[in-house]
Amino acid sequence: MRWFFMRVMVCAAFLAPGVCCRATAPSIEPSAGTPSTNSKTTSQPCSPILIYRDGRLILHTDLPPATAQATLAKMKGALRFAEKHWRRRLRGSLDCYVAADASRWPDKAFPHPLARVWIDCIGGATVCEPLPASSGGHRKATVYASTRQGAAPHEIVHAYCSQTFGHAGPDWYNEGVAMVIGYHDHNGHGVQCPLEVLATLRQGSPQTVRQLIQPMSFTSATYDSLALMAESRKNLQGQVPKSCWTSADSENLAVMGKAYDRSWSLCYLLLHDPNYQGQFRRLGSAYLAGHRPSYHQAFGAMHEELAFDYKAFLLHVDMGYRVDLCSWEWGKTFRELERSDSRSRTIRAARGYQATGVMVARDQCYNYEAHGHWCTSATASSTDADGGAEGKGRLEAVVMHDYQLCTPFELGTSGSFTPPTSGHLYVRCRDSWNQLADNTGTLRVAF
Repeated sequence: MRWFFMRVMVCAAFLAPGVCCRATAPSIEPSAGTPSTNSKTTSQPCSPILIYRDGRLILHTDLPPATAQATLAKMKGALRFAEKHWRRRLRGSLDCYVAADASRWPDKAFPHPLARVWIDCIGGATVCEPLPASSGGHRKATVYASTRQGAAPHEIVHAYCSQTFGHAGPDWYNEGVAMVIGYHDHNGHGVQCPLEVLATLRQGSPQTVRQLIQPMSFTSATYDSLALMAESRKNLQGQVPKSCWTSADSENLAVMGKAYDRSWSLCYLLLHDPNYQGQFRRLGSAYLAGHRPSYHQAFGAMHEELAFDYKAFLLHVDMGYRVDLCSWEWGKTFRELERSDSRSRTIRAARGYQATGVMVARDQCYNYEAHGHWCTSATASSTDADGGAEGKGRLEAVVMHDYQLCTPFELGTSGSFTPPTSGHLYVRCRDSWNQLADNTGTLRVAF
């Protein structure tokens, strides 16, 4: 079963009599990460609920202490990432309910009647409600999450945006960025996400960037269904039972999940590729300020480059894939070689295709030399441009013309080649696209 997470802006249908939507923290020990027992326990069999406070995060959970501390650390990491990316500190603190088994929590332990449905059927949700003017007139966000991979960090991003800015942007941005940060590997190991996400990206015809960046909502069907669940029980106490979740809801969730995965893919590229990081941050700042820039305003000047890069990302992405290492050098200058002219470039093993600066012509012969050694892993022997077993480490070339690539062709330590098409010449150290990070060494390649 797939698990997804969403942001919910509180409306009247989501409130039930006798249930306060705003979470208020019980008294907690002041030391960071120190648990206290939740006073809302009952005589019925239930999991012990402990409360941990670390800075601005208040975690209510039934997890064992060591696991709770690890979860809290991931949530703090997500908050730090969000504050650094959007360059603004979280306003206030966040109450977070993370349940390993929500069915064993007393009803009153959750401040919202839909908590069990959100946690067990969806994976998580963030509720944000306006505070009264006497409290400053700001918003208060409350997180509900399962223990599934990335759930709690994902919701921390939603809560941060809602409570700090009051806006979140369109679904593709709001959910895509939350997924990126939720799955983020703070050790710099590249793409780390559930395999189901990669499977979605490899199914069917890929969507274009322009198709993905649409203002329409893909969470509305699930949101509307949740609102109806709450409305149908507005005169009842306690939690909305999971039995209210239907097969139709599961079908809507499956469709929504594929949209989440595609949004993740685009946001991951834009967040990590140095060609787009600045523009992506500016776009996000506009969204969080309540503006809605058009696609042309956001990416019109770099549409062709972005379309090319997104196709390449979908083609090569895998666990460990590093966007920053595979980024194309769009700003490099290319020129034709005169008869007595030459051009050289240092080529790194730990990079994708790199610009040579040489503009080649179809069916014309070019001489080259490559000096130096490189390695394709920490345990591999160094090789020259001829590479090693199965062609790993071989100097490889490709020609780009009108954002189209020819079939890659092999080079080596020296020789000549005749390009199959005219265009800009790029070269790289041949290796799996998701295994570039541990490569070392350089070659000096001259044409």
